[in-house]
This record gives sequence, structure tokens and C-alpha cells, in this order.
Amino acid sequence: MAAAYQTTFEGKDETAQSKLALEKLNVIIDRMIDAYTRAVAAAGNDPANAQNKTQWSSKLSEFYKFRHQGSEVGLNDLIPGALAKPLPPKP
Repeated sequence: MAAAYQTTFEGKDETAQSKLALEKLNVIIDRMIDAYTRAVAAAGNDPANAQNKTQWSSKLSEFYKFRHQGSEVGLNDLIPGALAKPLPPKP
């Protein structure tokens, strides 16, 4: 979906269609951020999960920065309460 957006709209003037496509992409990215945040939180400090947690944290950072103009400000605040939040609604 991201590749299709880039191919179709990136570097071009914003249109109603490009805004809608970006909104749809952002919904998916937000769900991915939520999923990776939950995975990192669930991994905790268990050494058995250390390698996976590192990979998940890296992906989380990547998606979070995409949605926040390259910034990680606020990212670490998401993790402690991630498992207490309800799952996001289906799109």
C-alpha cells in the first residue's frame, strides 16, 4: 500500500484522492504502531525475548517516526501502558 501511494502520489500536487489514500495508509500504520508497541511491552525484560524485542523496537521506531515527522518524541511513553489499552477498532 505504501509503495502504491509513493508510485501514484509522491512528489505530485495534493489532491482529494491523494489525501484519502494517505489517510487510509496512516490508519494501517497506526495499527502497526499499536501492534509493535504491544509486542515490545509484552516482551518485557525476558532474555528469551531479547532478540525479538530488539527487532520489534526497531520496526516500531521506524513506523512511529514516519507518522511523527521523523521524531521519536513520545514513543517511550506508549510502551508502558500498551497492554492496558483496548485493541483499536477494525477499519
